[in-house]
Amino acid sequence: MKVLLRRVPAKDTCHDSGERPIVITGVTRYPLATAERQNFRVDDRTVRLQGFFDIETPPAGSFVWSRDRSVVTISGLTPGIRHRITLSFRDTAGFGNVEVGPDLDHLQRVVITPGRTATLPEPLTVSRDGQLDIAMKTPTWSPHERFGSEDVRALGLALRLITLDRVEGASPPHERH
Repeated sequence: MKVLLRRVPAKDTCHDSGERPIVITGVTRYPLATAERQNFRVDDRTVRLQGFFDIETPPAGSFVWSRDRSVVTISGLTPGIRHRITLSFRDTAGFGNVEVGPDLDHLQRVVITPGRTATLPEPLTVSRDGQLDIAMKTPTWSPHERFGSEDVRALGLALRLITLDRVEGASPPHERH
């Protein structure tokens, strides 16, 4: 993808295009070519959420706030297939990283990009029953403390999308039980 940016006057009579930077959001760079990419919204029927608050559905799209420890399970996948996982967040509360892995005992610290995504460095393997578990441990914050609101929840990150990129040609590691 190529993005070409030019400053142009807002009106025919305006000759100053300004000095402020142009902020681009929503462009994510996926580092690997993929044979297949699947996107799962948090309200998809094949997605099960544990350790999250209720799904919120504003006009801009569904999202869900994590707690300090949360698990996303996607079902109906092909057993034994390996996928590189990218999590996309609506809001990261200013946090710069998240711990993610196949379960809460095997987490890795992953950097959250300026585009509000976090990609696991190693692919995860779909279990024999066609499920893929993605565990997260996140820092938390409280709207009550930060803004004086009546919301006393301890919120983590606002997850909106899970992207699975199928990894070709790699032999899967032994499955954990």
